[in-house]
Amino acid sequence: MDNKTTLGVIISVVCIIFLIGSIFFERTEINTSNWQDSYDFESQEPYGAWLFRKMVDVRFGNENVYENNRDINIAEIDTSGFLYIYLASYGFKDEKEKAIKYLAELGNEVLLIVDENLTNLTDVHHSSNDLFTDSDSLFRLEFPDTTLVYKNYRGSIEKASLFDPMTIDLTGRIEISILGISSDTSAFFYRKTLDEGYIHHHTAPFLFSNIGAKQEYYLKHWEWVMSKFKSKKVILDSPFFTDFNPYNKANNSPIQYILSQKSLAWAYYAFLFTTIVFVFFRGKRKQRAIPVLVKNENTSIQYIDTLSELFKQQNQNEKLVPHMQAIFYHKIKQKYYLAHDHKEFVEVLSRKSKIPEKNIRAIVNNLKSGSSGYHFSDDQLIMLYRRIEEFFKSAE
Repeated sequence: MDNKTTLGVIISVVCIIFLIGSIFFERTEINTSNWQDSYDFESQEPYGAWLFRKMVDVRFGNENVYENNRDINIAEIDTSGFLYIYLASYGFKDEKEKAIKYLAELGNEVLLIVDENLTNLTDVHHSSNDLFTDSDSLFRLEFPDTTLVYKNYRGSIEKASLFDPMTIDLTGRIEISILGISSDTSAFFYRKTLDEGYIHHHTAPFLFSNIGAKQEYYLKHWEWVMSKFKSKKVILDSPFFTDFNPYNKANNSPIQYILSQKSLAWAYYAFLFTTIVFVFFRGKRKQRAIPVLVKNENTSIQYIDTLSELFKQQNQNEKLVPHMQAIFYHKIKQKYYLAHDHKEFVEVLSRKSKIPEKNIRAIVNNLKSGSSGYHFSDDQLIMLYRRIEEFFKSAE
C-alpha cells in the first residue's frame, strides 16, 4: 500500500468518525434525559416540577411560599389561611396524614397532587374495574367549555406512549364535589369538605410536569386548578424535602461527563481514532479460522410454544397464568432478592424497581385471579402479558 492510498484511507476514517459523532450528539439531546416521575421542584428533567415551582412563586409571591420541613412544619401550625400543596408520584406516611388532616380541620386548604389512593384522608376507594382498563397515549380533560388533550411521552418527545392515568368513579358520592372529569366521566380532581377546611385530590401529577408545559393545555389547566383556592400563603411539600429521597442518584452516565469536558472529549475522540486505525492496519487474522459451532436448539422454548398452543386450543387461558406467575416471581427473586410471600412485597418491589405501586398491584392481583380459577379471556391474558413485559422493560 503506497503513501497516497494510506493517506486516503486515514482521511476517510476521520470523516466517518466525525459523521458518526454528529449523529450521536443529535440523539443525545433526546435520550439522555431522565424520564423518571420525580416531580422534584429543582429538577428541569421532563417529569421534574421546576416550572411548577416557578409558577407558584409568581402567583403567590416568593415571600409567601414556604417549604415543609425547611421553612415551616405543618405539624406545628395552629392557624388558618394556608394552602398546602403536596406534589409527588406516591403518597406519604401515617404521621403526615394526621398532620394534613389536622391542618384542613383548622380551616386551611389542602391540594394533594398524587397518582395514588388517599383513602384515609378522603374516604375514596379506587375502582377495581381499572385493573383491566386498556392503555392509551391520550388523556382527555373535560372543561366547562372545551376538552383538552394530554399526550403522554416517555423516553422521547417524538412519539406518544401508552399509559394508565388514575381516575376515580365517584358516582353517588354526594358529599364530594367533583371538580374535573376525563372523557369517560371518571373524576381526576375532586374536593372533600373537612370541618372548616377542604382537601382537594388531583390524581394526575403529570399534568403539572415540565414536559406538560410543551402542550397547549398547560397554562389553562394550571389557572383553572389554582382558581379553586383563596389562600394567600402556600406551603409546598415533596418527598425531596425529607432525608428519604428515592431519586437521589446520578442521572448522567460516565460517557456523558467525559463528553461534557472539552479536554476529556478530545482524548476520547483520539482514543477512538487510534483504535480504528490500529484495527484497520493491524487487524489481519494471525491464526487459523475457528470453525463455526452448530447452535444448540432451545428445546425449552419449543416446550413452552407447544404447551401454550395446547391451552389455546382448549380455551384454557387460566392454566397459563400459574406458569406466568411462577416465572414472574422467579425473575423478581433472582433480580431483587425478594420473595413473593413477603408481607410488604408490593411496597418493597416498588421502591427497588422504581415502578409505581399501582402497576405492580395490578399484576399481582391478576396473577392471583388466575391461580384461583378465574376465567381469563384472550384480551385479559394479553393485557396481563403486556403489563409483565412493561414492568421488566421499565424496572431498574
